[in-house]
Amino acid sequence: MQVIEDIFSVEIADLSVQTIGGFDGLHIGHQYLLQQVKDIAKQRKAKSMVITFKNNPSCVLHPENPTGQLTTLEEKLSLLEAMDIDYVVLMDFTPQLSKMSARDFMREILIEKLKGAALLVGYDHRFGHQSSETFSDYQRYGEELNMDVILAGELPQEKSPIHVSSSVIRRAIAEGNMSLAKELLGRHYSISGTVTHGEGIGRMLGFPTANVKITDKCKILPKKAAYIVKVIIGEKNYPGMLYIGNRPTFDMLTEQRVEVHLVDFNEEIYGKSLKIDFLSLLREEQHFGSTEELKAQLERDLTQLRREIANA
Repeated sequence: MQVIEDIFSVEIADLSVQTIGGFDGLHIGHQYLLQQVKDIAKQRKAKSMVITFKNNPSCVLHPENPTGQLTTLEEKLSLLEAMDIDYVVLMDFTPQLSKMSARDFMREILIEKLKGAALLVGYDHRFGHQSSETFSDYQRYGEELNMDVILAGELPQEKSPIHVSSSVIRRAIAEGNMSLAKELLGRHYSISGTVTHGEGIGRMLGFPTANVKITDKCKILPKKAAYIVKVIIGEKNYPGMLYIGNRPTFDMLTEQRVEVHLVDFNEEIYGKSLKIDFLSLLREEQHFGSTEELKAQLERDLTQLRREIANA
């Protein structure tokens, strides 16, 4: 896969079948669309090309309240590479770009700079300054510019009985519905971070935790609750219980914490990077009247985790 970050400094010799979008999450709907891009490219003896963005468009369009992201840029590139896409073009989403008409974008960027022979448009996707434009408009522009504009097929209902979109997945994660998020993403939702020092409260309770500083603050965190997770450190993975919240039993922190207890684990990991896959919701955030009550609940949580691992 060739990643292009500056379209003005490269010469592309290959004709390409393209699609464009934010592709946040690269969920199963996106995957179905990109498979169509690859199939058409193969039929036409062309290259598959995905045009997406380095930054979060909502940070440009709505800086006061940007939409959280399901995937970091690094995660998105890794997923696209696994899908065997030939070219990925990373553009800066700027106010100037957001004001560009669809026709000008097709002519100046997709055709003149990126050698686009065909453009596959998602059945519900819009691009360009005029949000009222429809697929028929894009198709007309394509005819004028000698570019095939093709409407992508919708994800078949047997692959997902509910509508798949990034916003639906964001809502599922915000509600702690990690099984639905997995179903629509085609993989477990994950976050990454670095282990930092905490106050040692978990160790005092007999459940030492790794305090996790999240790598990308734009990533969506599930709601405050306890979760069963898989923690990946290097080449190894471990089952764990993760807590997101403000520790109401103790000091009710103003900034929520992410803390994870790795089961049957006793290694020094301060400063190490880890990835956390969310498997399921364990329980809602609770306030306990004493540390004894909290410790008893943690014992029950661990029993439930072991039961789920055994039945997986």
